[in-house]
Amino acid sequence: MAQSLEQWVNRLVWAAGVAVLLLIPLKIIGLGFLPEDDALRHAAKAVSGKDWGDILVLRDGLMADHNPGWHQFLGLVHRFTGGDTEFLVIFSVGLLFVIVAWAGLPWLARPEAWLAALAIMAAATPQLALRLTLGRPFLLTVAVVITLLFWWQRPGMERASPAVMIVSSVMIAVAVWLHGTWYLFALLPAAFAISGRWREAWLLGVCCAAGSVLGACLTGHPWEFLTNALAVLFNVLAPHELQRTQVRELMALEVDFHALVVVALLLLARLASGRWEPGKIFNPAFFLMCLGWLLSLKYARFWLDWGLPAALVWVAVEIQDYFGRFLALERPLRLAWVGGLAAGVWLLFTSDVNGRWTNNLATEYLTPESPGAAGWLPEPGGIVYTADQAVFYNTFFKNPKAPWKYILGFAPTFMPPEDLAIYRRIQFNGAVEAYRQWVKKMRPQDRFMMRGAYPGRPPIPELEWRLVSGTWIGRLPKPKAEPER
Repeated sequence: MAQSLEQWVNRLVWAAGVAVLLLIPLKIIGLGFLPEDDALRHAAKAVSGKDWGDILVLRDGLMADHNPGWHQFLGLVHRFTGGDTEFLVIFSVGLLFVIVAWAGLPWLARPEAWLAALAIMAAATPQLALRLTLGRPFLLTVAVVITLLFWWQRPGMERASPAVMIVSSVMIAVAVWLHGTWYLFALLPAAFAISGRWREAWLLGVCCAAGSVLGACLTGHPWEFLTNALAVLFNVLAPHELQRTQVRELMALEVDFHALVVVALLLLARLASGRWEPGKIFNPAFFLMCLGWLLSLKYARFWLDWGLPAALVWVAVEIQDYFGRFLALERPLRLAWVGGLAAGVWLLFTSDVNGRWTNNLATEYLTPESPGAAGWLPEPGGIVYTADQAVFYNTFFKNPKAPWKYILGFAPTFMPPEDLAIYRRIQFNGAVEAYRQWVKKMRPQDRFMMRGAYPGRPPIPELEWRLVSGTWIGRLPKPKAEPER
């Protein structure tokens, strides 16, 4: 009887965990949420069928597509479903959220510990909820990191079988093919080495190397893919005069004290209960969490994409230990705990704090159908000049097949050096004189775009201006017709 009750309780707990983590993205999407950056351009790239060189004005010698697998995958979804860019973004948000959110469930005897970890870290680090809904392929890497940490921390992995290594390598290969940043997987064996698990570090390092090569081979041009990823890295990390000229994810992260408090409280609880076991506490997940936190003082992504997922794993294992001591598997009281945790996760992730899920509803998009747009959008072969990345994301998202290019895309450092220098001068103080350097380069088919931040026309009299869907569009004055004689 007790065993039968335990089985039913376990099934209900699993069902609750799976269901709430599936319903969360559906609720957020139902509010009308769309991410504001890369998910838009990934979807548009898949629908456009064009190379980045046909979309952006690029510097010489740069292969801009470092997410080829993701674009191929979205392209297949587009062809199979006929879905437009908005459908692809919604699909990406829902699919990737669920993959990450479910990644920890199979590895825990008590899936409610995973719900508890998500709730605790979402409360401590509010960026977690938004990060998991960005609909970008880095979330595949996050899911692989969570899976490998849970799997390789288990006892006996110093003698990992060939099957385990093959599966691990394939997982890494898929993440590399879809996301591209193969070199960051070195953080995983580094965390195992720091924790003293040298054998696992060596074996996992082999998996990372094999997976990176296999993922590169899936692109069809492995050497170019691997070297281009490094070229993009060094290009993006080129010296900046000011921190604020970096993209947000590559800025230094403000110290996440709340996450530190969570870790400190769990360590103090272990110490107070007389269960101080360094081998269990200071595991690879703990050290990857520490590495991510320390490196984020230079670049935020180390915490957001590596340290925070490791923190979820570490906290879940710690919480499971407490549940195992105080909450019997077969007790109906466990269901009450799970219900409370599920409700907490639901509220923490779906509440529209500061309009985080609905701010985008006010976004206006430029399309040929926009009132007043006739004759003001770029002509075939034209270039959109702008110092606002949102202009690229929003306009490309709604016009994926448009016959023009953008001077500024998703990475400013991909711009030709001369244009990057102009962009940096604009970023420095927004002086009108800096904009004029682009105006001098404009042709009749080109357009200048500035989102409506001015009470009147932008102060660049060399151009004709019209406000269309919240964006000022500037063009060279059309030649006046000569009077008839």
